[in-house]
Amino acid sequence: MPDKQKQEKDALKKIEELIKKDPTLSIICSRYEEKDLLRDDSVKDVIVVSLSDDIYGKSFYVYIDAETLDLLYVQGPHRYIEIADFFEI
Repeated sequence: MPDKQKQEKDALKKIEELIKKDPTLSIICSRYEEKDLLRDDSVKDVIVVSLSDDIYGKSFYVYIDAETLDLLYVQGPHRYIEIADFFEI
């Protein structure tokens, strides 16, 4: 399995564990982005996992560092959300 696919699979596992606590969230898809411009104006390879809120129909995007698999932040419909605030961890 190519490295990018393995990283994406590992990132999905991380998100699956976090959304077990919130049955209203479901994973739509994920993608690997090379040299993506992040909210702090840095550029890095990331994995973006798209989530859907099943109650309100809103989409959220979780940004994960592709190299370290650190959760970076969540992009919501109107603003950025810190990981700890979004997942209540």
